[in-house]
Amino acid sequence: NSFCTLLAMERARVTDKLAVRVHELLLRAAPEALPSVTDIAQHAVDEGLSDAEVINMLCEKYRVGPEGWPLDAQARKEAKIKRFIENNNVPAGVKREHLLRQCAVRSEEDMLRELYTEFKRDELGRPLDPVEFVRERLQFVLKRCAPDQLGRVHAYVADFVSRGPRAKPLDFIDEVCARFNVNRDGWPGEPRARRRARLTRFFANNNPGDLRKVDALMSIATDEAEVMAELFAIYGKDEVGDPVRATQQLRSRLSQILTTAAPERLPALSSIVSYGERRGLSDDEIVGLICQELSVGEDG
Repeated sequence: NSFCTLLAMERARVTDKLAVRVHELLLRAAPEALPSVTDIAQHAVDEGLSDAEVINMLCEKYRVGPEGWPLDAQARKEAKIKRFIENNNVPAGVKREHLLRQCAVRSEEDMLRELYTEFKRDELGRPLDPVEFVRERLQFVLKRCAPDQLGRVHAYVADFVSRGPRAKPLDFIDEVCARFNVNRDGWPGEPRARRRARLTRFFANNNPGDLRKVDALMSIATDEAEVMAELFAIYGKDEVGDPVRATQQLRSRLSQILTTAAPERLPALSSIVSYGERRGLSDDEIVGLICQELSVGEDG
């Protein structure tokens, strides 16, 4: 009986690391699905799923291994190179075409070694230098969960350095995140707490007089992603006050192209738009890159 009890407990176990594991997997396999990390973790709790069961389900859905990359060697290489291009602002045109052609004849190790040397970042756009990685990620997290603590980033980095070369950057970042009860994206893991935190930070940075709207926006049925997208469109800024541009027209243009030329890529529409915004590209430049990649005109 005791063995059966332990087995049942293990099957129902969802650790506080599940959201982190899901986040890391989706970063590689389907970055457009990152907003669903919290919902996935909550679903695991509701259904009594173990960490392993959740990860296996995601691996089957996206046809990847536990790290988020395809299991087939050639597919994995191509996925890593494409993700590198997306996350590191690799120049369009000849440079990108050359890299994609090289996938057929060069090893993954050789290609990534060359790219790491040139860009000093990995395929997810993260600094290869562990100290710079910690500094950059902590600035990102604290801007969201505790902007009044941004002045402590230097102290946190010094703490990380003092732990020696064996210290793991992600473990250290998780440690800091735990102090503020947030995930690696800087927001709480519990869905309602996350939504309230994002709304509160949004109005505090963009229009403190509208903080009274938080309770009303917490009570409506519209999901978090839609609420935040609407606010971004109205104010032209995100939660931390960084400018965003209206994307509805761009989304419409891209949707028409993908529907005709590559319908299987429609689920990545939000990721494409976000990528262009992060790189400061105009709508025409984003559309042009997609048309070039698919070898089509804007009419598909």
